[in-house]
Amino acid sequence: MIRVTLCLLLALCLRQAWATPDADTLDRIDRLAITASLSEMEQDYERAAGIWRHLLQLDPECAQAVDALWDLALELRDENLLLSCGKWYSSHWPYNPERTADYVDFCYRSGRSQQVDETLDSLPDSTCIPLRVQLLLDRDRLREAGKALGRYSRQPLSRILGDYYQEDYFWELIFEWGRRAERLSAAIKLIDRFAAAESSAAAQMTRARLYYLLEREDAGRGALEKALKLNPDYLEAWLLLGRIHLYRKEYEQSVQAYQRAADLVPDDPEVLRYLAIALSYAGRSAEAGELHATLVSRFPMVQSLWADYGTWLDRAGNFEKARIVYEKAIEAFGQESSPALLNNLAFLLANQGVEMDRALMLVTRALDTDPVSASFLDTKGWIFFRMGRMQEARAYLEQAFRQMPESGEIQYHMGELELQAGNVDLAREYWERALKLEPGMKVIHERLESLEEQDSVPVRSEHDPK
Repeated sequence: MIRVTLCLLLALCLRQAWATPDADTLDRIDRLAITASLSEMEQDYERAAGIWRHLLQLDPECAQAVDALWDLALELRDENLLLSCGKWYSSHWPYNPERTADYVDFCYRSGRSQQVDETLDSLPDSTCIPLRVQLLLDRDRLREAGKALGRYSRQPLSRILGDYYQEDYFWELIFEWGRRAERLSAAIKLIDRFAAAESSAAAQMTRARLYYLLEREDAGRGALEKALKLNPDYLEAWLLLGRIHLYRKEYEQSVQAYQRAADLVPDDPEVLRYLAIALSYAGRSAEAGELHATLVSRFPMVQSLWADYGTWLDRAGNFEKARIVYEKAIEAFGQESSPALLNNLAFLLANQGVEMDRALMLVTRALDTDPVSASFLDTKGWIFFRMGRMQEARAYLEQAFRQMPESGEIQYHMGELELQAGNVDLAREYWERALKLEPGMKVIHERLESLEEQDSVPVRSEHDPK
């Protein structure tokens, strides 16, 4: 009874929308509307779509039929029907601006650039503004994108976004334009031109990111704190603050920021992973280890968690357990094993001086995926060094050093390579630079002490007495 009542109400709506009704046509509309609606309720979507199509043929201006067909197109995943409805919406602007924006966005995401351009050309310039800017950025028309953003900044943000686009998306467009056009300061000024930016946590977050790219840390910190004041539960802001503290070696503050983020999303493995890494850097090794172990137990299909746990065990000196973790993960993931897992096990085997051929095979697989990774190049060079293949070791280690000269680990390996070649002073330079980068590397302290001991031993002359 309820279904029939709903169908009759819909039929009455269609009667009102009919341009030139007559008794026979109205009766036919009633029957078609009721039949189509009942078919939808019975989940016979193909039949419902056919009836609504027929009704739309009777009256091409019947908006209710188009609305029903749009929903059915989504249910049936019928792209042709979706395109047909989208064209109707764009030609009947402004009947349903949100559906029109949906249509343009669908064309954009599905690579139908011609339909996007045609639709936007048919609409007023004040519509779909974020997507218009996105298209200019996609086509590297950065100057035009900047001019468009400047022109649109005179409008209220609510008018630019309409009922479809999210505020975060628009600020991100300004960030991308500033970064790609190398106009970071101009992007900040552009954000400040919007009255809504002052009270927007997302806008302040974007300003913070731009300031940090400009290496204006104080201004960036101020914008970030303002974003968190406006929205204390802003996850992305806490994550950025955690990364900044970690980069500045303010490890306890980094832990606090990541802990706040973890409180917001306690079931997000990536956020918990950041917290575990920060705990490790902060010297809270037991807490870090416990969290790493918990994470691989809770989220066994996240490969990065296994790599992190193995790395923590390796640095803690628990080499055998680290190897067990890597082997277990690689056995589980097989050919889908991540390059990081393959590289980490290869590096561990090389340091232990065992299964060197297998280590070489593992790191080669990792490099097949990412041939320019400084970490993977360093591992392969270090394996060759441990195998005594010095020429190949030098080729890979020097390439890794060029890629990442700020790595203490790579500097240490370069020092070992130069010492083996008899270049003691150059080895010492590498190790001293490595200690400035990573003061906690005990092995380098030991190597430098051994050099000092050698220097303190007097060189015996052939004329000295026995």
